[in-house]
Amino acid sequence: MWLLCVVPGLKIMQHITLDHAFYKQMLDHLAEAVYFVDCERKLLYWNRAAEQLTGYLAGEVVGSHCDNEILDHRDLQNNPLCGERCPLVDCMGSGESVEQRLFLKRKDGLRLPVDVRIAPIRDVTGEIIGAVEVFHDASAELETEQLNAELRLLVRVDPLTGIPNRLALDEALDRECERFSRYGTPMTLIYFDLDHFKEINDRFGHEQGDKVLTWMSRLLDMSLRRSDILGRYGGEEFLVLLSASRQSEGMRLAEHLRQLLMGHRCPEVDTPVTASFGVAELCAGETFKDLVNKADRAMYRAKQEGRNRVCGAQKDS
Repeated sequence: MWLLCVVPGLKIMQHITLDHAFYKQMLDHLAEAVYFVDCERKLLYWNRAAEQLTGYLAGEVVGSHCDNEILDHRDLQNNPLCGERCPLVDCMGSGESVEQRLFLKRKDGLRLPVDVRIAPIRDVTGEIIGAVEVFHDASAELETEQLNAELRLLVRVDPLTGIPNRLALDEALDRECERFSRYGTPMTLIYFDLDHFKEINDRFGHEQGDKVLTWMSRLLDMSLRRSDILGRYGGEEFLVLLSASRQSEGMRLAEHLRQLLMGHRCPEVDTPVTASFGVAELCAGETFKDLVNKADRAMYRAKQEGRNRVCGAQKDS
């Protein structure tokens, strides 16, 4: 804040005081809220935008200490910041500017997201004698960021089953291949396809067929580890990505999933629902597309051998 340097050699309240109408008028016409504190976090100045944004008039806060929780600053996880984690304290302690998004409490009790920028105030000797905080309403930015996050999620989620779609699976596979390349972390992929699904659609209708896919996704997803990723790769084809797992572990899990399907009856259709599974482990020099193709060939072999079974990728596949 260059205004703080107009009268060098004086303390904060001599730099800019309420008697200096020119500087007060300039600060009061800023669109952003501004306040000053001394090293004890005593509020020395509060501009008009701060009044409008918080609902507190200058006369209600100037002279008080900001750590009395008038504004009750909290981080995005709702942790209080008015004690040892106060960004003003960090700024004055380090001598460095601080930028942060946080929530403050208005006078009417409403929580408001704000973006704050805090800078230390120094005298002509370089000694830190306080801090200035500039802040503005971040509601619009936060809403936009949340909307963008929701959109990013939506484009990676299969709208029918609610599980990751092909885009999300390809991204996850690419990340795991990178981990394998860097650290040698094993990865195994299960590729499975519902048996005779066309007959289910023809007999019961596509709407009931969609319900079968949703039912199956929920049933299998509940039996996986938190680190495993079940996704819909297209139509009635699904993948399960197993990080830090060998093919033998994938074979056991695929067999468990196969038996799980056989042991449950979909309430939407009066017919058994089974699937054929192919399992493959990533090998050196392979891309995620190579792995998918290898697991797909193993699944196709399971179809050829009679369906409703698990086949592992062969070494020469």
